[in-house]
Amino acid sequence: MKNNLSGFTLMEAIISVVIFSLVILSIYSIDGFARHHVILSQRQTVLQNEVSFIMEHMRKTFAGTNVSGGAIGGLANPPVVTVNNNEFNVRVDSNRNGEADANDNWVNYRINPLNGVVFFTANGVVDWLSTGHIMPNFENLGAATGNLVPSNNRSCISYRIVPPLNNYIDVQLTACWDPSQTSFPINTPDNPCVTLRSRINMPSVSTN
Repeated sequence: MKNNLSGFTLMEAIISVVIFSLVILSIYSIDGFARHHVILSQRQTVLQNEVSFIMEHMRKTFAGTNVSGGAIGGLANPPVVTVNNNEFNVRVDSNRNGEADANDNWVNYRINPLNGVVFFTANGVVDWLSTGHIMPNFENLGAATGNLVPSNNRSCISYRIVPPLNNYIDVQLTACWDPSQTSFPINTPDNPCVTLRSRINMPSVSTN
């Protein structure tokens, strides 16, 4: 009598295991890919928000608000003075009289090159403007020409300090998730960077 019972051969079992393994690996790969891009997107959003906040803060300082007249000065009284590569001062028309005089106040922006934190000092009060993602080297890259020198992966300003002056300033802010690059190089998926450039008008600044 013929035996009609059938079962898996060794080859069929091996093929089944291989197919099952491939399915599991595909699921893990898709999950890992999705998680990686979610983390990357979250980090980029944090950096974008931080850079935008600082840029808006600078815009109000340079252009003026309903509280302050903004940056003021001219050739004899420069409105922007670079202290060093990570720090600069801005002469602010505090009394809103449209003149550079003894009643003006100086405010200060400074990047800590060790941790990327941006500090703003006004009237002796120091505020933190960032949580530590801003790339250092805040030097004036356009001191002679007034043109912002394209420079990746750094933060910088551009304000002409020789005649004819400009009544605007170019600002570039670059934020990286880990500006110290202790774990990953910048502009990599694990250490993304965001750069924002803006030309800010200074209506109270004289061009001569």
